[in-house]
Amino acid sequence: VKSVEVPLIRTGIWAATLEFKLKLSEPETCTLGVYLHTARVKVIDDGHFPSSKYSEALENGNVASIRGLGLFLEFCKWTLAQEGIGWKTALCMFMDQFRNLYTIMVIWADMYFVNEVCKKPDSATNDLIMPTRDQTVYFLVAIHIVPFALLHIWDWKRLHLDLHGHVTVHLQKCLFRKYLNLSQSSKKAIR
Repeated sequence: VKSVEVPLIRTGIWAATLEFKLKLSEPETCTLGVYLHTARVKVIDDGHFPSSKYSEALENGNVASIRGLGLFLEFCKWTLAQEGIGWKTALCMFMDQFRNLYTIMVIWADMYFVNEVCKKPDSATNDLIMPTRDQTVYFLVAIHIVPFALLHIWDWKRLHLDLHGHVTVHLQKCLFRKYLNLSQSSKKAIR
């Protein structure tokens, strides 16, 4: 009988039960059985969700001492570390800043319209952005419409990224895999 060691990499990030197959091949001075060449390996994470930062408080039963904001930040770190979710989150956070920029542009355009374009014709000609008052009004209207259309396209694209759905499904899968592998006595203790 031979033992096979599989090195594991420990991280501070919680993970659900990891399951993989170990297949033996190229035997030397032995024969592999017909059905005994593959083993199913389960690695059950003994850490706490979403990270091990609050392990001591949880093990001592001092859950009330865990601050909500700190727990939320640990959840955010866990979420960003997941494959395919981190870049989507960063993209959404970056692109959502354009809505703030659009709001500032609209406020400026409205103030400019009231303060400069609506002045008496003789006093406003030198302060206009465009050569004529009509062209300036069209430009200000374009500042309202064009970025709004681009933001609408981004909102449509963001729906197709489905960040909320991916995070929810990933969390559900992890929790399902974690608690599906508990012993009967552990499952009863959870209820």
